[in-house]
Amino acid sequence: MNEKRNKQMLWSILTGVGLLVVFVGSIAGLDAYYNGKTLPNQEFAGVQVGGIDPKLATIIIKERWETLQKAELQLTHGSETQKISLADLGVSFSNFDKPTGKLRVYGKDAALLDLVGALVNQHDVPLYLRTDQIVAETNIYQKFENLYRRENAYFTKNEEGAIFVKPGKAGYELAWENTYDQILAALTKVELPVIELRSTITDHSIAEAALLEHQDQILTLVAKPLILVGEDQQWTYDFRADIDSLRFENWKDEGSHELPYQIVVSPDKWHNFIKTEISPKLDRLPDNVELKLVDNKVEFLGNGIDGQHIEYDKLVGSVTDWLNSTEKTTLEIPLVTEKAEIVADKALEKMGVVGLVATGYTTFYGSHTNRVHNIGVGLNKFNGLIIPAGETFSFNDNLGPVEAYTGYLPELVIKPEGTIPEYGGGLCQVSTTLYRALLNADLPITDRQPHSYAVSYYSQQLGHGLDATIYPGASDLQFINDTGGALVIQSFADGASATFNLYGTPVNKEVSYDGPYISNRTGAPAAVNILDNNMAPGSKKQVEKAHNGFDVLWYLTVKSADGTVEKKEVFSRYKAIPAKYIVGPSPEIAEQPVPAEPNS
Repeated sequence: MNEKRNKQMLWSILTGVGLLVVFVGSIAGLDAYYNGKTLPNQEFAGVQVGGIDPKLATIIIKERWETLQKAELQLTHGSETQKISLADLGVSFSNFDKPTGKLRVYGKDAALLDLVGALVNQHDVPLYLRTDQIVAETNIYQKFENLYRRENAYFTKNEEGAIFVKPGKAGYELAWENTYDQILAALTKVELPVIELRSTITDHSIAEAALLEHQDQILTLVAKPLILVGEDQQWTYDFRADIDSLRFENWKDEGSHELPYQIVVSPDKWHNFIKTEISPKLDRLPDNVELKLVDNKVEFLGNGIDGQHIEYDKLVGSVTDWLNSTEKTTLEIPLVTEKAEIVADKALEKMGVVGLVATGYTTFYGSHTNRVHNIGVGLNKFNGLIIPAGETFSFNDNLGPVEAYTGYLPELVIKPEGTIPEYGGGLCQVSTTLYRALLNADLPITDRQPHSYAVSYYSQQLGHGLDATIYPGASDLQFINDTGGALVIQSFADGASATFNLYGTPVNKEVSYDGPYISNRTGAPAAVNILDNNMAPGSKKQVEKAHNGFDVLWYLTVKSADGTVEKKEVFSRYKAIPAKYIVGPSPEIAEQPVPAEPNS
């Protein structure tokens, strides 16, 4: 009996050991097979990209992404069928690099448990698309003869420019949410299915007589031009010149109103204005960035710039309020930020580089060619630098020599004898841009001086008072990295703009600005002539323009993640500078003061 029990126990042990060996062997086999490959069961838009080399998966995603750009969907409504492109359905995709960045690779960003889970659960690599309901509805209504919008009566003009009322008509209201869901579902299939449009027929509710009764009042309300503002740009829209872009709807509330019905904008015409005139200037996709440590410096793939797009529904709501009010004249265009994705390699993550700490941004429109060149050279000096935790960073120490042999060209530099050409002129644009990033990060700044007089380049963004001058051996910009981890600098120019991105451990602080408050204005002193016996007799050369002086104060509010609020001040004093001339010996030259430059 005991012998039989012992045999059973031995058999159980051997079976368990065998199963364990099989299990360990299977795990080892899976580990070896999938190491460096994408996790299994990953799909992108219906195409399998799991269990293969990441480079091959990237190629497949790119090919599928390019195919989707050209794809057409079949839509039906009743007995009518039409083909329509994704672009005409208002579908736009981000760069294929974005979904590629979401591929999970075993051994890189996925561990053994992730691998086991992936064997039984499918993971869809996101499409990263944006849809525009107005574009989609407009094109769908244009495609289908048996699908047309309901319209209340509205004003229009004849060929002579006389205003008259267009009668209302019944029409179809497209079930957009259902259509949108079908579009998204279709894009996950290799063979794109047919989409059946759903709609309901509705009658108009505002007739011709109602508009004619209040015509004078309506035309008075829309007589003021609409001014839209966004990112220091301005657009004007005149509804009087485009009267048929107005529509009329019943009020959704029972409050007191100027008119018995609400003035709204025609989706087709208004959206076309936004898309053609404003969106190209304001809308942009995020520019993602990857950071890799190479030979003690950081290399970047991408610029880490956030994207943004116009919040169309909110803008339409603001315009609707404006149309029905006699008060507002200017509207700020609402923008939605789309955060850029930031991916740092493992070595940088161990140093605490896990996200964006802050960004500094300036523009230098109107700069001379040499100045633009020097700014680019200067920005490259800082790109990829790593600042260890607790270190004091000196701009000048990291800038190095500023000479012809280090790549600089002669350009205007502010010196005691005047503003004269010297190698490296324009580098203060670089230091000022870094200074803006330091303010936004709320890092402790231990050394900073404003320019001796106000320079217009540095007021193009925000205004005067937030500049930082540097000159090797004289003026420096210094700060302490108190983030608790390393900081990585990314610096680059894009056209006439300069950017500093600071990557590290996010400080989770929100910095807001109140200013500039300008005071103590002083006019430029009388012009000064400086004798130079080496110049030709009677000659005269201006080396400095006149500049008015003034003080600038900014109030900064720093709000931390825990809710604490700290108030700070940034003070800058700009001197009044006389015009300066270098003159040759007699005949004597009378002083000829030039008008002072304006302060703004």
